[in-house]
Amino acid sequence: MDSKNAILKKRILQYLESQGIKKSKFFTDVQLSSGLFKQPGIKGALGSDKIARILSQYPDLNGHWLLTGLGPMITRDYSINSVEQVLHDPDAPYYKKTTIKFARAQAGYWQSFDQPDRLIDLPDFNIHSLNVPTGMNVAFEIVGASMHPTISPGSIVLAKLLEDIRDLREGYVHVLADKEDGVVCKRVYRSSDAALRLESDNSDYLPYTRDLVSINALFRVWSFFNKNLGKLVPMIPRE
Repeated sequence: MDSKNAILKKRILQYLESQGIKKSKFFTDVQLSSGLFKQPGIKGALGSDKIARILSQYPDLNGHWLLTGLGPMITRDYSINSVEQVLHDPDAPYYKKTTIKFARAQAGYWQSFDQPDRLIDLPDFNIHSLNVPTGMNVAFEIVGASMHPTISPGSIVLAKLLEDIRDLREGYVHVLADKEDGVVCKRVYRSSDAALRLESDNSDYLPYTRDLVSINALFRVWSFFNKNLGKLVPMIPRE
């Protein structure tokens, strides 16, 4: 099986062939040795500076496709950097800070609750309390009911951007940026080497397939917050 480095370089060669660009011109333009694209050098890593140089020299090459194999090869509308810019927008609503204290719901853990003013002494809860996976993570609000009852409308799912399609975990819940349907939350399976099968937990929604070229980004859900607990489990006293 090819390494990630070899696959990335083969995607570059695929791009050159599709655009009719001579390899010799490419190596000159980006100041790379041709030996990096031959055995055994093809297994060696391309540094981030070299990848940035390639994407700068060939702006129609989709950087997201180059790194993950997802989405179209050629695009001027989408890049991995556009996602990062959105995530690091200080005015984005998910950067609004709210104070939440952290405590364990367990027997004997009561000392901080004997007096209301002692709650201030509890440690602050923050995103790092959730053991966030490394990489780019996004919080998505679920609008539809296709994943009910597992994930109800209004819930917030936390998902990590997959950097390679091989990181897909079949049967796990993922969020996809789909050209046809927009952003959707589904269980994902490999339908073929070039397509994914998307399934809902709600039986009212039929499964369907999507070609990898129609998917701009793929995120794996690792946690979620249900904001509508009262609708699932009515908060009424027992008689």
